[in-house]
Amino acid sequence: MTKTLGYYLGYSPQEEQSYLFDLERDYGASLRKMNRREKLLLLGTLASHLCCFDKEEITEKAFTVSHHVQSRLTHGEMEGLCEALINQIRWGQNGETT
Repeated sequence: MTKTLGYYLGYSPQEEQSYLFDLERDYGASLRKMNRREKLLLLGTLASHLCCFDKEEITEKAFTVSHHVQSRLTHGEMEGLCEALINQIRWGQNGETT
């Protein structure tokens, strides 16, 4: 069973002025009414938006890796990589510079 948005947010959206409240109302607390492609679109949109506000430098190597993962990984591997990256971004496990 998929966990609710409240599990990931640390609170349950309850205010009707909150867009997360609207998402839960429209798609369910676990977004179960959103199809897979819609979820992927939303994930890509959020990642792109967050990237625009991050101040860290993007290396040339990162662009190369980004291109290669699209052509060299299976869908299952891509999903696993997405999960790993989300956890590292969320919990502060970012690259170390030497």
